[in-house]
Amino acid sequence: MTQSTQSGSTSSRRPGPAFFIAVSLALVILASLGTWQLQRRAWKLDLIAQTEEMRRLPPVPLATLVNETPLEALPTYRPVSVTGTLRHDLSVRVFGAINGKPGAFIFTPMKLTGPLAGRDLIYVNRGFVPESVDHSEATRPAAETVVTGLLRQPEPVKGIAGNFKITEPSGDGLWYVRIPSKFGQAAGLEVLPIYIDSVRAESDGAYPQGGTTRIEFTNRHLEYAFTWYGLALTLVGVAFFYARRR
Repeated sequence: MTQSTQSGSTSSRRPGPAFFIAVSLALVILASLGTWQLQRRAWKLDLIAQTEEMRRLPPVPLATLVNETPLEALPTYRPVSVTGTLRHDLSVRVFGAINGKPGAFIFTPMKLTGPLAGRDLIYVNRGFVPESVDHSEATRPAAETVVTGLLRQPEPVKGIAGNFKITEPSGDGLWYVRIPSKFGQAAGLEVLPIYIDSVRAESDGAYPQGGTTRIEFTNRHLEYAFTWYGLALTLVGVAFFYARRR
């Protein structure tokens, strides 16, 4: 009687079908997530390649793009050119750093002429000025000028940063995100929601330092894929030893 009871007790402790079904489902989910990350990585690499290729295209008048595509759908990093008058008195500084040196990027609104005359102003990122340099001494092209650079969309505010007043200027007027509509709102201007990173061919002088655009795409998908696949293998090992011990 005792032997029979012990035998039944041992049998009842063995993993049942529900255990193996749960493990199988978990493996499918983990493996799927890993595969999805590999697919995302392939998409991201293709996007980076397309962007690099687009940067090498000759600049086109911004008016051509605006007439064909909605502003929010304009291609980021597309070389463009605009003609107008830079309003240096309304320039704003946006915090940044180059090679570990802090400073600010000078964003100046431009009153457009030519085909875009009468449209809202557009901000031009004229380049970087180190903290050690007085930004008021930066070169200021006068009268009508042609700016050539890369088309940019406003900088997104992600994560917990949106809970702070990061989209507002500091006490000394220094901004921390590149959102032209916010610059214009603070200055009482009607501006386009896009901006241009100038290559700074329109002026002489050491500063502001133009042509500093960095293409930044987060690409940790391979790392994430290994993480999901690693968890799947760990689950297989744990389930195997658990089943053997029971």
